[in-house]
Amino acid sequence: ESLCELYKIKMNPGPKGEIKNPKIKSNKVSSKNIHITADDFKNFTKTLEKMMNQHAEERQNFLRLVNTLQEKIFVLENQLNLLKSPQKKWYKFWK
Repeated sequence: ESLCELYKIKMNPGPKGEIKNPKIKSNKVSSKNIHITADDFKNFTKTLEKMMNQHAEERQNFLRLVNTLQEKIFVLENQLNLLKSPQKKWYKFWK
């Protein structure tokens, strides 16, 4: 039903709920003949390959950035641990 609403399709239910003769409202689509050639597909595949390669590069850059941030967080955590006060008091060194 939602697809029918989306594409503005009117269905005529027949006996026993069967659907007969769907009526489709068209939005004044021009009837131009579009010819697609093999060169169009080649250009399309080249464009898709470029997009995939660019996506792979961006993904690698993002992963490098995340790894760098993780390393910096580990360094900061270690520095915080070193700056914490010792658990024992300095004057209880003989215990």
